[in-house]
Amino acid sequence: MFVWVMRDFYHDLEGKTPKEYLEECLKEAPGFSTEMLKKNRIRAAILKNFKEREAVVMVRPIADEQKLAHIEGVKWDSEELKPEFKRQVNGFVNMVGKKIRPKMIAGKVLNPSMFL
Repeated sequence: MFVWVMRDFYHDLEGKTPKEYLEECLKEAPGFSTEMLKKNRIRAAILKNFKEREAVVMVRPIADEQKLAHIEGVKWDSEELKPEFKRQVNGFVNMVGKKIRPKMIAGKVLNPSMFL
């Protein structure tokens, strides 16, 4: 499963769901420049390799620019974090818990020690 998480999302979705927005972004774009061909190859690879796709949008977590630059120092229970952002993060975590399945090989769930 491919999950595209867009934090600080500011676009107007114009009535589309985040998943519809993602699917629109994955459509091949016109043009033959090296850069456009590269982007279209990435789009095609995502479409080919990830049959299940989801998108999540999140607002900017904090209004203060200085604190945003050092967001890692803001505690989760801080009132500085926007309630909407906290709701979106919790929704994302719940979605991941329900939809993402562990990678398995030969009937065994992969874990870090298997790569050593």
